Amino acid sequence: MWAMLRMYALSVVLNKRV
Repeated sequence: MWAMLRMYALSVVLNKRV
């Protein structure tokens, strides 16, 4: 479960960065 949340958080951060 944590891995899923981690991946989701990373995706959001990356999207905001771009």
